[in-house]
Amino acid sequence: MLPAAAAFAPRPPPRREAEEEERERERVVEAADLIGRRVQYRGVGNIVNKRAQRAAGMAALEVMQSARATWRRWAKRIRRGDGVKEERRDEKENEDDEEDEEEDEEEEEEDEEEEEGEGMPVDGWKGLFSIGARWRQIVEPCEPVIWTERLRSTDSSLVGNSNTPISVFRQLTTKYADYYNRTLSVLKHRMVQQQHVFSGDSKRIDLSQADVAKVGAAETEYDLFGVVGQSFLVTTPCHSTASPGLVLNGTEILVKEVSSPLSLELSIRTTRYVDRFDQFDRELRAAWEHLCGLMADGAATAGRGGTDVEDAILRLAYFWYQALPLSRGTAVVGYATLLGLFLAAGKEITASIPPRMQVDWEAMLTPSVEDFISRMSEWMYPSIVDARKFYSLPGVHQAFPTVESVLRMMADI
Repeated sequence: MLPAAAAFAPRPPPRREAEEEERERERVVEAADLIGRRVQYRGVGNIVNKRAQRAAGMAALEVMQSARATWRRWAKRIRRGDGVKEERRDEKENEDDEEDEEEDEEEEEEDEEEEEGEGMPVDGWKGLFSIGARWRQIVEPCEPVIWTERLRSTDSSLVGNSNTPISVFRQLTTKYADYYNRTLSVLKHRMVQQQHVFSGDSKRIDLSQADVAKVGAAETEYDLFGVVGQSFLVTTPCHSTASPGLVLNGTEILVKEVSSPLSLELSIRTTRYVDRFDQFDRELRAAWEHLCGLMADGAATAGRGGTDVEDAILRLAYFWYQALPLSRGTAVVGYATLLGLFLAAGKEITASIPPRMQVDWEAMLTPSVEDFISRMSEWMYPSIVDARKFYSLPGVHQAFPTVESVLRMMADI
């Protein structure tokens, strides 16, 4: 007779059940690989990384599942007549009382019971994009994928910056060479439009009418440097949608002297100040809540159509790229999240990113959401098909519940 402890010990799953679980995991991986291939940039210098593609596909699927769970929660509140609270948890304002928190917990439990294969609802835009950030960190564990708002410098208002050279010593950076002419054109346009630039230490340098004429005729950054006579920068505009009429600081375009005799660097830079992050937090929060409101109201239709939802997703992606909130991986996290949101709305984007296009650069060099949507929609929207076939997949967390299972899946390329 077996000891009492052995009698109640859990038995291993039957072989048939184990095989079924393996088939379900394979379905998730196949879907992730299919979606992940669509994040690939197809310009010179953009190397194919199948691990990164799989991680992006997994992120997109998890975003799809979590977004659907979040939108169901919003819809329940609307039907109940309670209205929709903000998804974020703002400790400073302490808006939610204990009763609200208990209701949220009950709703989350209901979501888990109703949709076993779905993800967990997310708290705000940051919770949404954190899914992709986590998968980006899994791909390259030694690279710091950090929310830049957590960084601090000697200047308490500055949380760091990113600098991306496009041309150095008259040599183009291979990966960004396709955007040299576009960046130079935006730089010239801003110089002519503003009739001033800023020096490296943020001092304004006014341009005369003769200088403006020379800027219009310039063909390289060296010609522009000759007009100004020193290193300089301009800031691209980013038109707010949360506060219409407000123009935010977008990306900085720099022409910098790096050595003598005259050698210049043309680059773009995002200087991350605390107040800038706060501004883009408002934009992203408003964009996310607008999208949630549309989905809770049933505005989406599977497949093509319902462009309000499609435009709302692109609006969220636009401000994500403009904010540049991660130290590494902003581009792939943004696009994987975009694909996942389209899937959650019943819309599968089947098109690959056009050759020589980089979606994050399109956003950073475009002054308004409307212009960005116009540039993206012309190749994205015609490729949309019904995405509901992905809804039968098991939840990503259910398929790969442990760190070991995730690492094994990522290693099996």
